[in-house]
Amino acid sequence: MATRMDLFHPAQSGRPLPKDLALPDIFAPRSYARREIIFDPHAEEDLVFVVASGRVRIFFAHEDKELTLSILRPGDIYSTHTRAWVQAYKNSTILVADTGAFRKHIEEYPELTLTMARVLGDLLKKSYSHILNLAFKNVRRRLEEFLLHEARRSGQPHARGTLVDLDMTGEQLAAMLGTTRQTVSSTLGELINEGLLVKEGRGSYVIPDVNRLRHFG
Repeated sequence: MATRMDLFHPAQSGRPLPKDLALPDIFAPRSYARREIIFDPHAEEDLVFVVASGRVRIFFAHEDKELTLSILRPGDIYSTHTRAWVQAYKNSTILVADTGAFRKHIEEYPELTLTMARVLGDLLKKSYSHILNLAFKNVRRRLEEFLLHEARRSGQPHARGTLVDLDMTGEQLAAMLGTTRQTVSSTLGELINEGLLVKEGRGSYVIPDVNRLRHFG
């Protein structure tokens, strides 16, 4: 997610947060272990939260199926009452604030409104993308596009191309793509056999030629 809110080095839109915006007084820390559910769709608390450390997963669930909408990283902001599940993707700490108190400070400091709007807009865009991908694209193309997205977002130069560290298990990747772990494993194998991908380590891959992967499908 491109837009983040830095509470620890507070500056947004080139202007520091005012001293009277006592963010530590608004937000209280809560810590969760990996895989622990933070909020469910029926959570009664009306809160806004910011990821302080770790990663937080936003997903939909129906019976035995799950669909990951987004993985929030430190600085990302989200709220309850969205009909989505919120889960600690790894050991995580979030900072929570009552929505009413947060709204009051939004009125006093409009930059927070812009941050919230951009983040929620990004989530809405991702939701639409998930729907379109599931409806019109096969698993292979969804995987290719996910790898390309990760390469753009956090890819590192490598002697053989672009290194992408997914930092997720096969099961987690399957939930992100809306498929099964077995299908993800076999599809990764196809890309490796065709020279489009090189396995570097656990959850790490090298894309030898990003443009070739982009246009191969």
